[in-house]
Amino acid sequence: MACFKNAVRFLSVICLLHSLARGADAKDIPVKHFISHVHYDFTSPLKLIEDHFGLKPLADRDRDANNMLDCFDFAQKPNASEVLDRSTKLVF
Repeated sequence: MACFKNAVRFLSVICLLHSLARGADAKDIPVKHFISHVHYDFTSPLKLIEDHFGLKPLADRDRDANNMLDCFDFAQKPNASEVLDRSTKLVF
């Protein structure tokens, strides 16, 4: 059982974030080919939420995690939403 605990401790998972942002201005489009070299773990999304909204950490693990804020720009103006209905043609 001790070997299993150590194996889980070093488990690595790839984190892929994709932005569907689009806009008329170049500033509305995210930086192309951005690669974050920060180490994230499974509690990093929780850490992002805690830091962004000023919440206290739930445990030591999320307190010590990196928060993924370098991957997002919360200061940018949101894109206009599109309303989809049955007549909307979806292009893939």
